[in-house]
Amino acid sequence: MKLKSLGLTEYEAKIYEELLRGQRLSGRELGERTKVPPTAVYPTVKTLVKKNLIQEFSGERKEFEALPPKLAIPAFLEKKKKELLQIEQETLQDIELLKQERSSIPQKDILTLSLGQKASVTIYENAITNARKSIYIMGWRMHKVKDKYTFLQHFKQPIKRKVDVRLILTGGPEKEWNLIAAYKRAGIKIKYLPLEKDKFTLCTVDGEECKMTLKDKTLPEKYNIHVHDTSLVAAMESYFLDCWKKAQEIKKR
Repeated sequence: MKLKSLGLTEYEAKIYEELLRGQRLSGRELGERTKVPPTAVYPTVKTLVKKNLIQEFSGERKEFEALPPKLAIPAFLEKKKKELLQIEQETLQDIELLKQERSSIPQKDILTLSLGQKASVTIYENAITNARKSIYIMGWRMHKVKDKYTFLQHFKQPIKRKVDVRLILTGGPEKEWNLIAAYKRAGIKIKYLPLEKDKFTLCTVDGEECKMTLKDKTLPEKYNIHVHDTSLVAAMESYFLDCWKKAQEIKKR
């Protein structure tokens, strides 16, 4: 059951799935059936109650039961959608404030904002052309195969310059093994990290600049945030390298 794709944690998904079987269970029974640690059971059911997916019954002992999923899950997803839209609005407002601050204080641009696929591709091409030490990309997906083979030809130039090129794939690596193998043969390091919310890509170049692309389907366009501040870029590169340690090697199945 793909409950984690709804945004539930591992423990929430296990407990919710058990309650969806139709029984009213105590915290102890839930722990025994799901193998969720006893110390985590009650905090987990509290969050599920708060999310209006289950309900609590008080009596001689506390028991829990799943609310009708045909009502509870759509309501939960609608709430999540509103939260994401709120985050989107607040993020864009913050970006506008940064732009206003930049215009009022003479200083080097911290970031620039562009819209659309074409602008995103241009930033990638410039990064590949100008990189001297490293190109790190997370959120790369091996779809639109023709485009990816075109990018492969571009990547060969920085590889010749001994640039460290690393890609973290976030979706279905087994689907395009031949393409992945071609990238690896060219000297590009590739790993796979499954993300529950695959809605952005991150690219850092030489530890000096960074591009983040928001690709949520609820957005009218892709938002490309091009970061120039070295302190912020360093934080993004550190995040990438931390994800790289967690990512899996890709092997043909």
